[in-house]
Amino acid sequence: MTENGDSTEDGGSMVEENNSFENERLDPDDETFYVQTSDEYDQLFSRIQMAVVDEVELSNTSCRIVGPSGCGKTTLARSLAFDVKIANTLINDHGLPVWEMSLDEIALFHNIIMNDDTEDEEYCPNCDTQSFYGRKSKSPTYRCNNCGEEFDDPRAEEVSDDYYEQFENVDNVEAELEDRGLLTVSGEPTDAYPHSRAEAYRDIYKIYEEGAEIPSSPYFEITMSHAKYAKDLIGHPHIGDNGTTFVKGKVTNAVEASNNEPTILTLDEINRAPTSAKDELYDALDGRVKVSMDEVGGVEIEGTPENLIVISTMNKGSGHHVEPLDFAEKRRLGSTYYVDFLGKEYPEQEIDLVTDHTPVPRDLASEMVSTANDIRQTAENDDTDLSYGVPTGTLLEWGREAYTNYLAGVDQPVVNAGVSSVAKAIYDHDESEVTKVESIISKNLRGVEFFTEDEDEDDENSGSTGVAETRYICQDQNDVGCSWSAPESEAPVEAEKFLVCPECDGELEQKEPGE
Repeated sequence: MTENGDSTEDGGSMVEENNSFENERLDPDDETFYVQTSDEYDQLFSRIQMAVVDEVELSNTSCRIVGPSGCGKTTLARSLAFDVKIANTLINDHGLPVWEMSLDEIALFHNIIMNDDTEDEEYCPNCDTQSFYGRKSKSPTYRCNNCGEEFDDPRAEEVSDDYYEQFENVDNVEAELEDRGLLTVSGEPTDAYPHSRAEAYRDIYKIYEEGAEIPSSPYFEITMSHAKYAKDLIGHPHIGDNGTTFVKGKVTNAVEASNNEPTILTLDEINRAPTSAKDELYDALDGRVKVSMDEVGGVEIEGTPENLIVISTMNKGSGHHVEPLDFAEKRRLGSTYYVDFLGKEYPEQEIDLVTDHTPVPRDLASEMVSTANDIRQTAENDDTDLSYGVPTGTLLEWGREAYTNYLAGVDQPVVNAGVSSVAKAIYDHDESEVTKVESIISKNLRGVEFFTEDEDEDDENSGSTGVAETRYICQDQNDVGCSWSAPESEAPVEAEKFLVCPECDGELEQKEPGE
């Protein structure tokens, strides 16, 4: 068998042949792109894009993504499959040195491109001069001052749109960013400044590729577990009608694909797999980038080190059954980047996800994200026993169930959906945790009804949905387990005027809409 993985026989065994990895590319219509919560994606992507830069030679890139369950670690890895391919197109097909631009320079270049208002130049179709004028009351519409030709349609000539030349002609990047409204006078980014390098690349790609669909690099994802064995990663023999064939695993295919282009290999929840399974990864994860198939006589497949990008993810926090990583594994798994729930740093972005992927209207989505953040903050508090926060995916399921509860006429559709899809769904390992999460959901959203966008518009001034109202929430300072809360329209006088709980006489928190 050759190094490129062509099929061959060895002692009666046949190794399957892979000539193309087109089926291993992701479809952008099926994916949600990662939105960074700090600058973690900028750091990671700036390093990984070097795989497509010929001027700089780096060995294979490996890194660990660590964060609470459901915060978007796998989404981050899948986004890289697109963003690396985009970087390759911009850098090598269009000759744009975006890889060596600072984030300020990328922001300016992006703004130049996205705000281009260049129009075609028009000429007389007879003498090619631009000296002609329009006539409102005569036909043909135009008459040339130079040759006297009359015509309806000038000859249009496309004006060069060399965006990079415009960028290079800027003497002071910071001053230009301020003039264009991307930086404040104190140098702080405004909302017009790109949220991340990768998001700017995607916009730039669409302009240079004239709206073409965003492409993907080959992507291989393995969900690690206690039941994972080496054969699941490297491959295994399969006995068929034509004899024994060695079926390659995803690690082997990723190594082989790296001979053609940058390839992403994601090892999801790497610390859940036993050491015996991960031993087989060592040769693929270090500078050798190769795998050995002992079942067919030790045939080796080698990859291209700079093209193999290995992303491993790990859950952070209690409630996860994991295997410890030894020093050799940590060294091979590379740099570590911490990520957190999107809603904690950028609630508006998570609200957008809820409204984009569920029937939940924006005002209600805002209250649900706020409640999810309360649960997340509680989980971070060392004084509580809450194992983890609310994953974004669970938040979306909450929204969908709230909608179906509403259609079914269920009482308290939002609260009841939160109890079943959040509290009981992911905290059921400990009844006290279920009770705690139920209490937070009930306090924040009791009395809030599900409503459609049309109903929201009709009732926005009435407060009938319970969302656009001040809410009073008992702080249970007396430790009696009180979970009383109510919107302003249902709160008794003592609650509204004196912030006293009508059930336990404890202090109330006054929470404004969307707070």
